[in-house]
Amino acid sequence: PLPTWLVLLVDADQTQAEALPAAFARESAAITTRADAAGVAETLSATPWDTVVCDLTLPDFTLQTLAAWTALAWSGSRAPAL
Repeated sequence: PLPTWLVLLVDADQTQAEALPAAFARESAAITTRADAAGVAETLSATPWDTVVCDLTLPDFTLQTLAAWTALAWSGSRAPAL
């Protein structure tokens, strides 16, 4: 069996939040979804994610948010942000 990838999906669009996990599941991925940027920093620091997929048009998403997430990713998580 393939190893499980840990994927964090941050997207307010319910259609995407439902469709993408199904696609990733075929690739042995375990998906955790968040509907907004709030609280993602805690989620990032709590788990060593393999990949983070984020909708950059979230209402509460800013460049400062991206910078903070990137700093967390480089400080222990192995997650590339997409």
